[in-house]
Amino acid sequence: MLVLVYRLNHQKTSSDKVISPASVNIREVKLTNMNHWVISEGTLEGQRKACLSFDRSDTVVYIGKTKQGGDLREGSMVFGPGDDLSRGQLLAQIDHREVISKIAALEAQLLSAKNRKQEATARRMLAMNEVDLAKQTLQRIEHLYQQGLTAQEQREQADLKVKNAEMLLTSATSQINIATHDVQQIKAK
Repeated sequence: MLVLVYRLNHQKTSSDKVISPASVNIREVKLTNMNHWVISEGTLEGQRKACLSFDRSDTVVYIGKTKQGGDLREGSMVFGPGDDLSRGQLLAQIDHREVISKIAALEAQLLSAKNRKQEATARRMLAMNEVDLAKQTLQRIEHLYQQGLTAQEQREQADLKVKNAEMLLTSATSQINIATHDVQQIKAK
């Protein structure tokens, strides 16, 4: 009986005890890349199929290589620009010799057009000088004509020289405009 009283007494005292809370650790969570391997069997299919096209038709002179060294074919995996590459993988190249020769010919035409413009500018300067000289001559002859010291024919010749010089000036100006247009057109090509 003593044991039973002891036990009952002991159970009362143990239920009156206060239980302390469990300790909790707080940690900061950061986003990071998770890297793990998954091994499985199956078929891998590409997400997107892209067709290769060029901006002009010509002969293909180079076909790219795979990482294993074989020629690229339909379904081959290719890579784009990465940290070590300024461009993506070269897939194919067309013959560009004809384009290079056309560019060289256009550069020669451009140089010729620039020279024509420079010559026309020089001719315009000469024509402007001729107009000024012819007008000065006409003024002198006009002054002499009014005093009766020169003939009407000399006055008419001086007037004709002014008109001819002005025509040369107009022609030189139009040559500059034509040469400027040619330069712009060749640059556009």
